Amino acid sequence: MIRAFFDWWAGELGGLIPPGLRRLLGIDRDALLVRTTPQGPVTDLARGTTREPLAPSTALRLGSRAETVLALDPGIAIRRNLRLPRAAAAQIDGVIGFEVERHTPFRADEVYAVHSINEAASDLQEIAVRLAVVPRHAVDAALDAVRAEGFVPERVAVARDEGGDTLVTLPVPGIAASTATRATMIFAALAALLLLAILSPLARLEWAAEQATHRVALARAQAEGTLTLQREADRLGAAAAALATLRAQNPASLEAIEELSRLLPDDTWLVQIQLGGGEGVIEGRTGTSAALVGLVERSPLFEDAAYAGPVTRDPAGGERFGIDFRLTGTPQAPDGATR
Repeated sequence: MIRAFFDWWAGELGGLIPPGLRRLLGIDRDALLVRTTPQGPVTDLARGTTREPLAPSTALRLGSRAETVLALDPGIAIRRNLRLPRAAAAQIDGVIGFEVERHTPFRADEVYAVHSINEAASDLQEIAVRLAVVPRHAVDAALDAVRAEGFVPERVAVARDEGGDTLVTLPVPGIAASTATRATMIFAALAALLLLAILSPLARLEWAAEQATHRVALARAQAEGTLTLQREADRLGAAAAALATLRAQNPASLEAIEELSRLLPDDTWLVQIQLGGGEGVIEGRTGTSAALVGLVERSPLFEDAAYAGPVTRDPAGGERFGIDFRLTGTPQAPDGATR
């Protein structure tokens, strides 16, 4: 609420700046959109929601009268719609680097990423985040191409949505500096008016209400976090009790499961274990199954191990297998004593 209020107020106050000063500060500058193509740069002059094609030679003569924006090809951006815990909003910049590596084939230092929170699609537990990622090498190549033609981009932008016209600025080092400098000049021009506005009773009341809302939300999040930890502790306690019951009721089966967990390689996952009547069957997936029977036979707890059927390739990678074996008794510790 307070942010929307100040956005409106800044717009109203900005209208008080004389037109000559607005042009000098670049507040009302048009945007010169420069795109790269195999045939050379393509330029458009953007005025509000309209775009007018310009010849590159004409565009170069605009100089500082228009903000030069390198508009990247929308197809080179990877876009993702993410849902994150609401608590992540407080540290969203750090979280985004981790999410880039989870949802794209690039490391965080290999791309320029821009994100925005879509409050309309968020709820009390989660935030909806739009993420656009562009490989750094593609941006650097586009910058070199337009600079070679005489253009000096002040911003690098890409379409926020596939096929959309709304551009979002990428945080490219050395490019955003001019935009930040111009924003500083605009702020300086409005500083005196904004100082009076901030001191007004309405602004102070809005600020106090915003702070109170934030404190309530923080307290609620902390309470929900405590409840989540309590539920997790209860779940783990119940699992431990169930495991103790299983150990008391059927110690041989539990010993067999523990022995299989010790014997099988780390890249092996079991999807089914059947134990009963002195026999056992395991089924699962592994990187390579050639040595599994030998590993099972190595334990004094198992004997007569054999593949239950043909080994097949798993579409997700690795091999699917099934192994039958007989249970011989309790395994022995390395010193020969029965465990």
